[in-house]
Amino acid sequence: PTRALLVDQALIVNQGIVHSRTVGVAFRTLDFTEVTSGLEEGSHVIVSDQDKFRPGEVVRQRMVASPPPPNPP
Repeated sequence: PTRALLVDQALIVNQGIVHSRTVGVAFRTLDFTEVTSGLEEGSHVIVSDQDKFRPGEVVRQRMVASPPPPNPP
């Protein structure tokens, strides 16, 4: 979701540690963004309250379901 990005940055969790990733974006709407680089399939992206996390911070993950992507025009 678009709300998961901070302009061209995403916060991910890998083995319980927060990391910042620069992402490439091809398409963006208010709700969805197509990321073309910087994330691997299956990356665990922090999608809310990003201002509460810092790279290097140790966290416990809570998984939530992702909404399906929109249908192409």
